[in-house]
Amino acid sequence: MRDLVEAERFWFRLIDLLGTDDWYSGYLPTTNLGTLQRSAIEHTTEVDGVHLCFRWREKSRLGPDRVQVTITIENLGIERANNYLDQILKWQSEIEELIGSDVYKIERAEHGVRSDARIIVQNVARTDNWDENVRLLGNIMNPLKEFLLPRISTLVDLSRCYYYVISISGSGDSGPHYKAGITINPEGRFKSHIGRFRHHEKSSTWTLEMIDKIEFQSGREAGLFEQKLLKVRTIRYKKVHRLSSELFLENPLEYARKKGWYSS
Repeated sequence: MRDLVEAERFWFRLIDLLGTDDWYSGYLPTTNLGTLQRSAIEHTTEVDGVHLCFRWREKSRLGPDRVQVTITIENLGIERANNYLDQILKWQSEIEELIGSDVYKIERAEHGVRSDARIIVQNVARTDNWDENVRLLGNIMNPLKEFLLPRISTLVDLSRCYYYVISISGSGDSGPHYKAGITINPEGRFKSHIGRFRHHEKSSTWTLEMIDKIEFQSGREAGLFEQKLLKVRTIRYKKVHRLSSELFLENPLEYARKKGWYSS
């Protein structure tokens, strides 16, 4: 981004102008509701990982300087994120009636591409008249939040869910040596990984084998376990673009067992 400080100034101006509605103060980082970053601000909802956001975007081939209003589903894993996305999309026609136009873009979580799911509800062109920009953003977010917040609380997470580990051979001493993740269908996910790895230039000669899986009673439990392991940088391998961001140097399940995070 050209000017990260400018983005942060814009967010504080937005919160100040829209702050007559106490909900917007929840975007401030001093609360336990919001996260204010230079590129985006997000507001929690009653469902973990589902956020109502504003995103700062600079001029590119995709469009002019702009601020986006989004529904972002993050840090849940691909199947859980897309599960929530599909439920929210059942209200797409009502959302479009509220904002007076089609939603701008729908981004599904996808292996090797993005781990989050997102509905970009609308773009607002960013001009020198920030107060007018903020007014337009408020005109979108206000009816959106009034409509969505009570409905988001009804979203249903995945029920039974598995954490699986796939061993990787043929990748050399530097790795990666394991692929792990959560799914409701380990066998189906394994088959999809075989196809993806076979057709990626880095992994086309690697051999995959499903070596372990454990069952959780809910997607939330599985997701929390997965996120705990993803935070252990010492056992992880770097993200391989368009392949996976959940690669490991060490078997994550064995690591969890050693730490007493899971016993079987």
